[in-house]
Amino acid sequence: MDDKEKAIIKLRYALAFKKILDKNKETAANNKLEGKKDPDLISTYYRLEKWSGIPKATLLGLLQGRINAASTTIAAILDALGMTFSEFGFYYDSITEGEIAAYKESLLKLKTDRQRGKKK
Repeated sequence: MDDKEKAIIKLRYALAFKKILDKNKETAANNKLEGKKDPDLISTYYRLEKWSGIPKATLLGLLQGRINAASTTIAAILDALGMTFSEFGFYYDSITEGEIAAYKESLLKLKTDRQRGKKK
């Protein structure tokens, strides 16, 4: 497996976790509108860090496709999210090459924008 293939796998993991967190954020917003509270719903990086025990920097690196997460890290995140590997596999397997390319582009744009902001 070459570096390009490894990078795609990392981005696929990142995008799968992002989709799960985005879904949870949407659920949290809907719950708020309905006056419901779900203390176990993880919809922020802070809560994911707190419940998984994984440092925020590691989570951000994983969600930006920059790090190759260990299986124990993935297991801790899934446990915190209340998901099985099979449930996660549904998200992972449903990601298209087009979504990966678009996500990669958005990450590059964010990086470029941050670098421009530092130069000012």
